[in-house]
Amino acid sequence: MNFYKKRKPFISLVCVISLFLSMISFPVVAADVNSVTATTNATIKQGNTGTCSVYIDSTESLAALDVTVHFDPDKVKITSVYNSVGCTLYDTVTNTDNLQFSYILDGEGTASKTRLFYFYYQVLSNAEVGDTFFDVTIGEAYDSAINDVAVSGSRCSFKIEEKVTNKTCSAYSSTSVSTAVEQEFTLDYRFSTSQIASGTAVINYDPELFEVVEVTNGKLLTDKVVDINTDLAGAVYVSFVGTEYYSNSSFISVKFKTLKNTNETSKIILKATELLDKELNSISCSGCSTNVDIVFDESYVGDAPIMALNGTFSYDDMQITLEISLEADSHLGAGDFVVTFDPNLVSYNSCTKEFAPSFFNINDKNVEEGELKFHIISLSDIVTEEKVLTIVFDVNHPYGCKTADFTLDGTGLTNSLTESILLNFLDDSVLLEYLIEFVGWDGTVLSSTLYHYGDIVAEPEDPTSPDGYAFVGWDKEVTTCEGDAVYTALFVKQYISGDVNGDGNVNNKDLGVLRRWLNDWDVAIDELAADVNRDGNVNNKDLGILRRYLNDWDVELK
Repeated sequence: MNFYKKRKPFISLVCVISLFLSMISFPVVAADVNSVTATTNATIKQGNTGTCSVYIDSTESLAALDVTVHFDPDKVKITSVYNSVGCTLYDTVTNTDNLQFSYILDGEGTASKTRLFYFYYQVLSNAEVGDTFFDVTIGEAYDSAINDVAVSGSRCSFKIEEKVTNKTCSAYSSTSVSTAVEQEFTLDYRFSTSQIASGTAVINYDPELFEVVEVTNGKLLTDKVVDINTDLAGAVYVSFVGTEYYSNSSFISVKFKTLKNTNETSKIILKATELLDKELNSISCSGCSTNVDIVFDESYVGDAPIMALNGTFSYDDMQITLEISLEADSHLGAGDFVVTFDPNLVSYNSCTKEFAPSFFNINDKNVEEGELKFHIISLSDIVTEEKVLTIVFDVNHPYGCKTADFTLDGTGLTNSLTESILLNFLDDSVLLEYLIEFVGWDGTVLSSTLYHYGDIVAEPEDPTSPDGYAFVGWDKEVTTCEGDAVYTALFVKQYISGDVNGDGNVNNKDLGVLRRWLNDWDVAIDELAADVNRDGNVNNKDLGILRRYLNDWDVELK
């Protein structure tokens, strides 16, 4: 003991000198440090979702480990977490400002870098722009002999960037229509969203081929100040200003008349600009183009008066109302007329005489074969414009075509003195409509819109997800309109660490569900028994989800 007391100052002095010399003359070789690090994207925008992976340099000597990831709850929230390392047992807790993982390892660790776990996070939409961090700290770390093991934490920094809202939409109308001289046709324009408060649009057409007959506001323009200018040949200018939205994306309808008897195709093009939402965010819009096919009418006689068909379709009533009109100065005295139609598509319902010449007879004996005849005799020339006849047809549903076509012809045409006269007869193709609905998880109708056959169906904004679920799309692909259709929103359960049955606990019931899915995968693939993500297909995405669940349970998928 006395020796020790005498030697102690000397030993201390030697140690100090040795340390000093080593610092000056020789580099210090540091022992390997086992550290836990986190990695994520260098930058992420407000409101976006990111992934962060947490790694350890080595698990070789570890039997137990506690890891905590700290974050700023005013900037970030954790949405889901997943274990990646083989272990005997683990536990995870997500708190307001930190994420905790506790491990009892299986003793089969490696000396190589290993991912412990990973998690998904969302940057809040109002998060402060700039640098932020995931700080990794280590609680307890033991080897199999319950000795402390040195494990260090780290800081993972990333930058939050401002999210710039780039809103977009599309304009839609019929992609093609067919017409002939003196015929009228209507183009209905709509946007892919109703969330438009203000904007302008121009519709360009060939004024040598067409003229504008009428422009009608759509429901999107409800409670807005609207200015429509049709004075300039070849263009319709529309501007509107408002502060509210209406739940319908129908923009305007423009009725055109074909002026020229020719055989050619022309384009009518809509361009929308300066679109704004209520918050004055700019919305860029892709325009739309309609091919108008003009069919040459060999029976058309110059400036001869016209007897024309004009039909309208009502989806609510599932009926077409067909009106027959006669231009002024026809000098009609007598004639036999026939309206033909497709009896497989429409059925004759009724008709009403709209004027009273000396003799007016309707012959409906052949309506089941698709013909309705009528005969007119007048003791004096008819020189006034007349609405001749209104015919109602029931549309046979379901149907799968673009138009219902009607033709009109006349024979034995004379004036009241039995002298021959000429009339031009104009047929009509009535556009049919189809109801497209998008419904939510509880059957609530999210949008209900009428489309023409061949129109591109516009998806509504993503529906609100029920608690614990995420919207993943619709139950079938949204394409062009080919008939009535209902699209149902699909949602998937947001599972955490193997909570497959969604009861809030990770237990043997979940493992049983996973095993049942795997069995179904082998024996019942045609029944979609393993459609884990509920997209209507059994594919590698489902298998990937199963693998992830089984990894969470430390079960190997064979």
